[in-house]
Amino acid sequence: MSAQDFEVHVADGGIYWGEQRVSIKGVNWFGFETADFALHGLWCVNMNTLLDFTAQHGFNAIRLPFSAELALNMDARQPGNIDYSANPELQGLTTGQVMDRFVQECARRGLLVLLDLHRLSAAKEIPELWYDEQYPEAAVMKAWRTILLRYASCWNVFGADLNNEPHGGASWGDGTVHTDWRLGAERLAAVVLEANPRLLIFVEGVERNAVVQPADNCWWGGHCAAAAKAPIRLPVDGKLVYSPHVYGPDVFGQPYFNDPKFPSNMPDIWTRHFGFVKSDRLGPAVCPGEWGGWCKEGSKDEVWQETLASWFLENDISDSFYWCLNPNSGDTGRSLLCYQSCSAVGGVAMTARVKSVRLAAGTRV
Repeated sequence: MSAQDFEVHVADGGIYWGEQRVSIKGVNWFGFETADFALHGLWCVNMNTLLDFTAQHGFNAIRLPFSAELALNMDARQPGNIDYSANPELQGLTTGQVMDRFVQECARRGLLVLLDLHRLSAAKEIPELWYDEQYPEAAVMKAWRTILLRYASCWNVFGADLNNEPHGGASWGDGTVHTDWRLGAERLAAVVLEANPRLLIFVEGVERNAVVQPADNCWWGGHCAAAAKAPIRLPVDGKLVYSPHVYGPDVFGQPYFNDPKFPSNMPDIWTRHFGFVKSDRLGPAVCPGEWGGWCKEGSKDEVWQETLASWFLENDISDSFYWCLNPNSGDTGRSLLCYQSCSAVGGVAMTARVKSVRLAAGTRV
């Protein structure tokens, strides 16, 4: 399939390919945004084995974190922490070439790729804003142009998650040029759509902004309430996806997890933070870019995940990306129980969490 043959758009709160409603059943696979400049887990398992697992268990998309540092130097770096006996086809490739191979192998399996600018510098933590002193906004724009032009002909690269988890000083709708994420997202989106007009624009929320929205405890990138009064404005219609992050008790003990009414108190909170975009029929799609947790049997987090998955279905939120496919997420564990073997054919075991993702995604393809 060529890039010209595949373009999705947003209409009436859903994502469509032509007239067909699609459901993004996604999973995150991180690593390129780190100082390894490579997908994590390749120190043990073959990349294609995990892509096969992903496709065979009903996922159809992968959110791929990267850093601005990587995007600006893709072929000047060698990837680290890869076991080349398990991944001989990656031997001798630059970081950029490994990412090229990843995108190509995803396409072979019908897997979509959402590019996610997850960090600015690979060696630093996620910044509060979408830029910093080392990577000012102009550098961030250049990073986006560079990676988008590289993959412009790849049909399965379908969207751009503009910036991962604005938090702290990031505001929304207050008009402060240097901190207003709404304004920053609009500027970045214009660059993205100029480089590749096919793409969907994924915009995360902020952590808090008492100026125009309730000062609820929320997750980094999770609070989209200000969009009700100050929506994102794109140069073209039908491309906007709000992509909040939402987590449960395993990640952090938010006060509402200790409410005596838990979990029945959660739907009102989710609606207030981002679900109103669907319930109020504002038009953009809603696709949570991260949700997950350890989900141990009988735990409060398991209850939270099952409640959220059911709420997604009840509110026609059939698009999401679970965190994560990796074996090494300290906050959430992974959607795979374990890597049972380090051979290229080694088996991988599915946990109940994959079943929750299937439930949340519904039945659409």
